[in-house]
Amino acid sequence: MPAQGLYLHVPFCFHKCHYCDFYSIVDSPASARDHPRRDRQAAFTQALQAELEFHANRAPLSPTTVFVGGGTPTLLRPDLWQLLLKHMQKLGVLERVREFTVEANPETITPQLVTILAAGGVNRVSIGAQSFNTGLLKTLERWHNPDHVEQAVHIIRQGGIDNVNLDLI
Repeated sequence: MPAQGLYLHVPFCFHKCHYCDFYSIVDSPASARDHPRRDRQAAFTQALQAELEFHANRAPLSPTTVFVGGGTPTLLRPDLWQLLLKHMQKLGVLERVREFTVEANPETITPQLVTILAAGGVNRVSIGAQSFNTGLLKTLERWHNPDHVEQAVHIIRQGGIDNVNLDLI
């Protein structure tokens, strides 16, 4: 019987938050400018594609739900998102998917990224708002302010994804 759900972990973060116990690595396009060898996004995407292909060749990999968490999955470069989504479509991973969720931080949402996600089948974005209190956001080491959440929701909906949830601590 094929898996009903698929979780993909994209571990990239701007920095490691003190409260987070999830596997994550500080490896973003910004850090790659200062430390070019730290840009592991392309290698990670290739490895994830190979892992998906390995499992798809062993048994049907056709879940009804896909959840991409992290880290901050929306730190993955748009061109790599495009490659990953095309590969998943080619493998038939997305044929039965009814809900395809990607976690995001408000400051990482761009029109370009949302267009790629929506075209690839993503129909829900989970925004890590965490709090609407500026003081608490600083305590939590978050990089956004409350206004960024509203802007992110607007960009997501303008990009064709209507199903949005806010993750609060």
